[in-house]
Amino acid sequence: AVPTPASENGNLCASDSDIEYGTPIKLVFSGSDLMSTSGLKGMCQWGDLVFNSPYYSQKIKGTQITTYNDNGYITGSYYTFTPCRPYTIGMALAWLTGVYECDELTDSDVVEGIAILEKCAPWFYNGTLTVESDSNGDLVPSICYKENLVYLIFNSLVDSTYLNPDAKNNGNLKIAQATLGVDNYDDEGFKNLHNELLWPLLDTDKGGATLAAYDLNDIRGSLFSDQLMYDFIYVVIAFIIIYAIMAMHAESLFIASFAFFQMFSAFGVAYFIYQTVLYMPFFPFLNLTGIYIVLGIGAD
Repeated sequence: AVPTPASENGNLCASDSDIEYGTPIKLVFSGSDLMSTSGLKGMCQWGDLVFNSPYYSQKIKGTQITTYNDNGYITGSYYTFTPCRPYTIGMALAWLTGVYECDELTDSDVVEGIAILEKCAPWFYNGTLTVESDSNGDLVPSICYKENLVYLIFNSLVDSTYLNPDAKNNGNLKIAQATLGVDNYDDEGFKNLHNELLWPLLDTDKGGATLAAYDLNDIRGSLFSDQLMYDFIYVVIAFIIIYAIMAMHAESLFIASFAFFQMFSAFGVAYFIYQTVLYMPFFPFLNLTGIYIVLGIGAD
């Protein structure tokens, strides 16, 4: 789970236990120096682009409000809900350095933030720095525990080589990601994000941060099914054309119809052998290209 820094104004989530989402949306960025001021702001711009789009929605559980009657007895309670801002390195560094807004970061703020990460990195990579684990506070600098931001950055937002003592060229960040929480799995909403927003902007640059990839709760299967149903119309057209040609050539609708019955029977027998006799429960959709082979052989 992604640790969540505290916020009184709702910019960032209150605590990890308050989050109502499972797997977050992930945006992956590439660039020559993503830890530059422009690169950090660029990643924040990408996160805000998704956050403010009409295709994205999520809730974060906020303060519990208790209601009372005139006699002072509790009559009920409810939770307020406020949006949870995208988790980007720029936003995290802004909170670490006391700026609180990514677009207000200056070069000196970035230098200060990187210095904090360099100080805390050894403690993260040796396993001492964990989520809200300040029992080693005498050893680990207290700044490393501020709102779990350092852990958030190293655990979720940068690649495993950044500032890693065991890695070469560990001071230059070229791959990073941002995460956005979702309150429920909205298949249509994710497909709209893909089709209308992210896919057209793939490989686009903002401030030195290029959108290299994204993960929308793994909707690839759903997108593939949609495309498969769209392309299935070509199969129907092929059936109609072949049936018409066979009927004209044989001068008999009866013969053409039974020829097609033979082809459909071949599909059923083949699928039965594949699934039951050979017990291969996974059916690669690439096998559907065999429809055209069966049509050709059946027509002959």
